[in-house]
Amino acid sequence: MDYSRWYIGDEVYYQHQTCANTVTNGNTYRVVKLVPNKPRHAFILDDSGREKLIQMSSFFVKVGGK
Repeated sequence: MDYSRWYIGDEVYYQHQTCANTVTNGNTYRVVKLVPNKPRHAFILDDSGREKLIQMSSFFVKVGGK
């Protein structure tokens, strides 16, 4: 598994506070869209079903996929 970039379909684990956020601590999400020329940025569908831009970090970690 390549942990240096996102791929469509990757599983993302969110591990941070949920205060005033549209994602929930401890939940997993799927990458649905990539950002051209930015392999560490992608879009997931948040808890409301809207696209949310994320960046690979200690908050959003890859737990499954390519």
